[in-house]
Amino acid sequence: MAIKTANKRAYLRGEGEERAKYGLSLVVVNSRQCGCPDCAKYIGRVFIDDVYSNGKKSDGDYPLLSTAIAEGLFHPRCKDSTSTYYPELEDLDEPLSDDEIAELDRQRGLEEKQQHAEKQAERFDRRAKYSLDEDNKRIAQKRADEWHDRADRLEKNISNEAESSNPKIVNTDSVVDKQIIDSSDYRKMFDKLGENSKTTRSIFQQVKAILNHRSGSNFEDLSFIDSVTGKFLTRTDYSVKKQCVPSKSMMAMVKKAKPNTVIAIHNHPNSSVPSLDDINSAWKKKYKYGIIACHNGNIFKYKIVGDYNQGFVDFLLDKLNSCIYNEDIDTVNKILESLKKQNIEMEVFLWK
Repeated sequence: MAIKTANKRAYLRGEGEERAKYGLSLVVVNSRQCGCPDCAKYIGRVFIDDVYSNGKKSDGDYPLLSTAIAEGLFHPRCKDSTSTYYPELEDLDEPLSDDEIAELDRQRGLEEKQQHAEKQAERFDRRAKYSLDEDNKRIAQKRADEWHDRADRLEKNISNEAESSNPKIVNTDSVVDKQIIDSSDYRKMFDKLGENSKTTRSIFQQVKAILNHRSGSNFEDLSFIDSVTGKFLTRTDYSVKKQCVPSKSMMAMVKKAKPNTVIAIHNHPNSSVPSLDDINSAWKKKYKYGIIACHNGNIFKYKIVGDYNQGFVDFLLDKLNSCIYNEDIDTVNKILESLKKQNIEMEVFLWK
């Protein structure tokens, strides 16, 4: 415990001294899986490092790191850490919910039980090895075997939980063909969006990252790209099927940006056309346009330029979905014309 704690403090000291050389003092507590439940309330929060980086209260409108440390942050054997925070570059993680903190506490309890079982097994192993009395050796070996079995079971439970938290293919129909999104032909489809090369490259990179992350799942990721500044924010942790909502920082980005400058990108696991909710969101938030990245390689671009009849648009979108599925391209073009009359400019890029 002493070695782990000393090592952590040495690391923080080294990072802080290097940060101080460049006049930086803002730090953020890193988000990670299985974080310490005692420090979970600090995850994603920004502090002025007045302990290791010579920060001062005047460095910003943030709390002092010394205050958090006094309240328990970086306690003995704490696994959490900090990194330099750049306000102009970083998107803060959402605070952990009470349920997430409770889950971290439960996981820590399992780890502590497993560690205790290992120590007990080692203890009785020593007794079995060094006892002079044969009966004591036999009893100690029996207890050691029991503790080894218990430690193995707990380790297996922890391992199974960690494995279950990893992404799995739960929908074979939504598995993304990596050969498609890695191909030059797929990359060239984005040149048709009409953006400059830098923005086009950024859109393609975000689409590819989203499809790789959500391949084989029923969940969606959402990315915002400011076409003026080039800044982008992405949400990858929303866990409601076939739905994704912007984070607080993403909404702040939309409000701060000029109207019709933010490009919104999200995936559709079932490779369907934009929904009425997608259209309404684009109109309400004043996107420059929205992009749907389908898991089958299709791409939809939609831009709303005025009011529209929601009921009629919903009917057209449903019909468009059916016609694309049946490869009725002539009717697809007619529906796109009807949508245009409803102030919805939609472009369909079908994977060959």
